[in-house]
Amino acid sequence: QRYGKEVISRFITNLNSNSVFFTDSNGRQLLKRKRYHRDTFQLNTKEFASSNYFPVTSKILIRDESRKVEVAVLTDRAQGGTSLADGQIELM
Repeated sequence: QRYGKEVISRFITNLNSNSVFFTDSNGRQLLKRKRYHRDTFQLNTKEFASSNYFPVTSKILIRDESRKVEVAVLTDRAQGGTSLADGQIELM
């Protein structure tokens, strides 16, 4: 075939994460990420998935603030991660 394929792992929960997820920075600090949002510039893209992937060094998590619940996935190596829908975590 002419097209490459990527293998992903998708974790689906019933959490209401409000388009927000967190990734770690070098295994220390958690960085808040929001789907389709950048703090310093207007995000205009047609790349639905790739524009929302971020580096994950060791952890990615989503929170449901109203229920005070969070779900985290710990990785054993650096990967790309996102939350393309509320309540979902995806790693590549």
